[in-house]
Amino acid sequence: MKPLKILLLLTSLLILMLASELIFFYRNEPEKLGKLFLNFALSEAKQGNYNGSIANIDRAAFFYFKQSGNDYRGKDIGYNQIAFYPTNENPRKEILNNLTKSIPLVLEKESISLVSNIYYNLGLIAYSNKFYKQASNLFLTAVSMDYKFGHLHVELANSYFYRNMFEKGIEILKKCKQFKYPKKQCQEYLETNVRLKVFLPIGIYKKIIDDYQSN
Repeated sequence: MKPLKILLLLTSLLILMLASELIFFYRNEPEKLGKLFLNFALSEAKQGNYNGSIANIDRAAFFYFKQSGNDYRGKDIGYNQIAFYPTNENPRKEILNNLTKSIPLVLEKESISLVSNIYYNLGLIAYSNKFYKQASNLFLTAVSMDYKFGHLHVELANSYFYRNMFEKGIEILKKCKQFKYPKKQCQEYLETNVRLKVFLPIGIYKKIIDDYQSN
């Protein structure tokens, strides 16, 4: 057999083996593919490539949804619609700095709660820069990955209330009541704050959420 044919055969076998391994991870251990894209996002962030880093953050979310087994988003958004691209340099720098600090911790601890925390904090940055729809999408992504934590549900619901999307906010809190652990907090928020239309500021639970998700 000629050397070229041998090389082509070996290349084909290698591609088949790689494809088989990727399919296995996709079906059985999607978080490993999510981790791969987080590595790409970190590399791009360190180089100052905002668009490249955010694109990989989007891709990572898709695989972590599969790991969590609870795509809370339903049909609201696609995984490639969670990010935002501000033209102002300040939020871009803030996000890149955030990613270079937060991703290494996620890669070290391999915690789905820490992955969720990345999207929650990106949502806060988006909200503070008046990207309100993107903030809701990012909070929704965070909740999808860590749906047992009531404070995240309330932050997400508030992001809809402040956009005058009251039915959507109430829907989020009612859905929250389906889960055992966050049920009480969401019920109380519905019966007090929502009934009186006294909504807490976005980000009021940041310290609680950061502390909870880092443990």
